[in-house]
Amino acid sequence: MSLKHPQLLCSLSFELKTLISEFEPEFTHITKSLCNEKITRSSKPLFGNLSFSKWSLFPIKNQLLIKNTEVKETLGPFDYVTSENDNEVHWYPNFADYYLFGFYSGPLLAQDELQVLEHPSLGSLRQALIHDTSLPKNATPLTRKNGVPTPVLIYNVPRQAILDIAPNKEKGRPFGLYGNQFARTNRKVVLDAVSILNSPTWSNIYAMEAPKYGLGKYTLSQIKEIFSSCYTSFSAAKLVSQEEENFGFDQTLYGLENSSQNETEKEKTENEKEEKKEKEKENGKKKKEKTIEENKENEKEILDFVEIPRVRKVPRKVILHLGHWGCGAYGGNKVLMTLLQLLAAKAAGADNVYYHTFTKIGSESFNKGVESFENLLQEVIEKENLLNIEKTLKKIEEMNFEWGESDRN
Repeated sequence: MSLKHPQLLCSLSFELKTLISEFEPEFTHITKSLCNEKITRSSKPLFGNLSFSKWSLFPIKNQLLIKNTEVKETLGPFDYVTSENDNEVHWYPNFADYYLFGFYSGPLLAQDELQVLEHPSLGSLRQALIHDTSLPKNATPLTRKNGVPTPVLIYNVPRQAILDIAPNKEKGRPFGLYGNQFARTNRKVVLDAVSILNSPTWSNIYAMEAPKYGLGKYTLSQIKEIFSSCYTSFSAAKLVSQEEENFGFDQTLYGLENSSQNETEKEKTENEKEEKKEKEKENGKKKKEKTIEENKENEKEILDFVEIPRVRKVPRKVILHLGHWGCGAYGGNKVLMTLLQLLAAKAAGADNVYYHTFTKIGSESFNKGVESFENLLQEVIEKENLLNIEKTLKKIEEMNFEWGESDRN
């Protein structure tokens, strides 16, 4: 990544083929191991690079401009859309623990573990960050340093499979596969729920840890940390989306078929070049200098053609996918987390937000959060869509949001 920024702690690029072969995911739970075997055995070989960056918290100006970000609710799960528009890029959350992907290998299947199962190279990334001693000091699988959040961005991550976790009594999973239900379900039932993608889609992920296991009212320091983590993640995603040159892949050129096709076209082009040279030699119609120049152009065309994968244009429109971050095992308040994430998304300048609510209860909490957010803005917005962030966060503290309880998933 060519981007320079004072909050950028480290930036790495891993060739996928090498990353996966040298740092295979290590699953300790047999069902997950079998799922991974099915996915990797059936998937096409991977090309290109996976990128990783870690960030310290962005300084927050006292006056923040609030963008008119479009916000939509979606009841569906995280679908990891790959935009057909080169000027858009979607970012999806990882509801991270302090140990990034720290429990991917075990029996639990929460959002983090499901994400790794569908994106096996994330497991390889964790193994590399642990075991590759050549990496820089800040390249660790941790989302905090000295107790302070250090959000992580991971982009160009191949999603190779889809695990259907929805309840389906007829297919042997009446309670679904989420959380602890994964380990309780028959292995064959789980394996049957895995669908292999013919060609991978490419996901972009922001990972940040929420505060956890609080009691009573949220303190101002907790509210500030939540906002700062979100603001940093979303702002970094916007920066990377606008500056990263090698961002995403033209999927029409992906896979072995295309690789073989390119080799055939290369051979054909080389034959045509030779025939052209012979014809020019026989006819003697062109000067030697011109022939040399044409040969150079032909070679350049061949090299340009066989470059796999080809990168798409720099994306400009930033689309954030949000959810009830920190509101499962960590016991966070869904209404407050909705409010703070929307505030951070608008302050960071996101173009669109899709908030995944999953359930009716989740939808109700989201709508309450949106209502609280809109009422808050009416109180704190100053001229030209500016607000004083210190006063705003203090107002949120005075709304007396309380911690919930862990769902133990």
